[in-house]
Amino acid sequence: MLNKLLNWGFNGNTWGWFHCLAGGALAKAFTLLGESPSRAVSAVVIIAVLWELVEYFVETGAKPADVYGSAERFYYDAAGDIILAIACAMLVVGC
Repeated sequence: MLNKLLNWGFNGNTWGWFHCLAGGALAKAFTLLGESPSRAVSAVVIIAVLWELVEYFVETGAKPADVYGSAERFYYDAAGDIILAIACAMLVVGC
């Protein structure tokens, strides 16, 4: 399981950098708007999960195997995106 997360969720994740950047930028924006670091990271978690749901239904049409090769690969990719966004958000706010 960890090997698949590393390969599909991080190393083979073409858009992972974007999710990481977005997580950090959103966390910074929330803190500049006066939110506490924990609330900023919580907001990033919610946005990241919602974004992956949008990807699931809009990008793949609820058929992730057609786009990613298998549903399992999509789920690892989505988990990697969410983890990267949260990790960068935590790094930015100093958690």
